[in-house]
Amino acid sequence: MIASHDLGALERLATRVLVLCGGRLRADERMADLMAQRVAELTLSGSSLASVDRMLLRFPGAVRTGRGVAVPLKGGVTVEQVLAACSEQRIPVAASRVRYRALEDILVVAAGGEETFA
Repeated sequence: MIASHDLGALERLATRVLVLCGGRLRADERMADLMAQRVAELTLSGSSLASVDRMLLRFPGAVRTGRGVAVPLKGGVTVEQVLAACSEQRIPVAASRVRYRALEDILVVAAGGEETFA
């Protein structure tokens, strides 16, 4: 067992991660499974909280980020579908990228008090 704040080291060394928050087990994932998941990150241009909320409702597991939303690409969801949803709802996208999930994603959700993880 390793307890550390160095997330990069944990991602390289750990085979399984458990996250405890407020005395409760908040996550239990294999690192290989975590690192195989992809996320579409969208920076929304001049968008309101309502725009972000619409995206959160449309895509289960999506989370609010500093300047937009991160949508897990799972269950057949593609980045093209996420961008099309923005276009349909007239939500301007300033930037987008697809990345693999990281341990930080789980910790951010745990710190925010979410009950489930994307």
